[in-house]
Amino acid sequence: PDGTKPTYTVTFDVDGGSPEYLPRTINEGDLVAEPKPAPKKEGATFVAWQLDGAAYDFSQPVNGSITLKAKWEAKPQVYLNVFVVDQDLKPIEGVKVDVIEN
Repeated sequence: PDGTKPTYTVTFDVDGGSPEYLPRTINEGDLVAEPKPAPKKEGATFVAWQLDGAAYDFSQPVNGSITLKAKWEAKPQVYLNVFVVDQDLKPIEGVKVDVIEN
């Protein structure tokens, strides 16, 4: 802020994600930079920063105090049942199966 223009506060609501970002003070008419790195949230993928439910356009000047909220898309839940059987298709007890997630 240079002191000659009104300033506004841009707040970032990560909606349960991390990291938390500090609010930014922006001169009227200036742009706010998108926070980097993008936030992360267990079980979800970050989609975009939104203002009033619509994707925020970081190429537009700031002309008032705003709160940008993280939009998340739930990651699909995958369930895997593994049964280890012998050649007669009878279950074998006590076999450990490791599942590696990519």
